[in-house]
Amino acid sequence: MISFLAIAILSVSSSLATDGLSEVCEFVSPTNQEFCYWTEVHQTWDTTYALAQEICELKGSSLAVIRDEATYQAIMENLREKIPDYWNTLYAWIGNTFNPETRTVLPSNSYIKWYPINEPRTESESYDNFFLHLYVQRDPESELQGMGNVYPEFLWPAVVCEYKL
Repeated sequence: MISFLAIAILSVSSSLATDGLSEVCEFVSPTNQEFCYWTEVHQTWDTTYALAQEICELKGSSLAVIRDEATYQAIMENLREKIPDYWNTLYAWIGNTFNPETRTVLPSNSYIKWYPINEPRTESESYDNFFLHLYVQRDPESELQGMGNVYPEFLWPAVVCEYKL
């Protein structure tokens, strides 16, 4: 028989685990319960790829790798809700990468939905554009959203992180 004290300890432990998780996670992947995600949106375009990595790492996370369409849609909706009132579009770093010379995306099991205009960038002057980001429109029905590739020093206002559960 479990004592009242044991139940109280289990309850507090469970609460701490849940609260600790909520500090990092905003939502769990709808298709892969192994990962949860969180996003950070700034009011200015101030985040390079390296800084985006640091932002994620500060909370024990890494830049989010989008593995399937359901997770992509959940991330887009999360970011859409955070678009500042005075913007119609938001751009956010993610962890998938692209080689413009070989046209390969890593990891190989990535879900990709390219932005419909000039993406991916594969021209010779874009050969350092390995790093992927999201274009997110306020209007969820807009066709002008998806993924793009750009060089790591580019400044975006947002980052998408994933935490392995």
